[in-house]
Amino acid sequence: MPHIYEQLLTALKAHWKAHNNAYPQKFIISPADNATLKDARASINVAVTGKPLDDHTTFMGVKIEVNDSSPGVMVAGDGTETPLSAVA
Repeated sequence: MPHIYEQLLTALKAHWKAHNNAYPQKFIISPADNATLKDARASINVAVTGKPLDDHTTFMGVKIEVNDSSPGVMVAGDGTETPLSAVA
């Protein structure tokens, strides 16, 4: 399975392509995926800017919601939920 960062990026690109560059409402991910994403983004940000990433509430401008029971979904502008596994 792709890393959560890649799943979110792939889902976002697919949404942009299908919806004339519109942003989805949000991503809903598990606490474990959120922790993995935070670690990856912190490492990348330190390598690029020399500073840790402070904002873990969004991913490229899209709200991140953490939910214990979520398998990982993207919520489109119209409210349609797409599993991240389906777009990765």
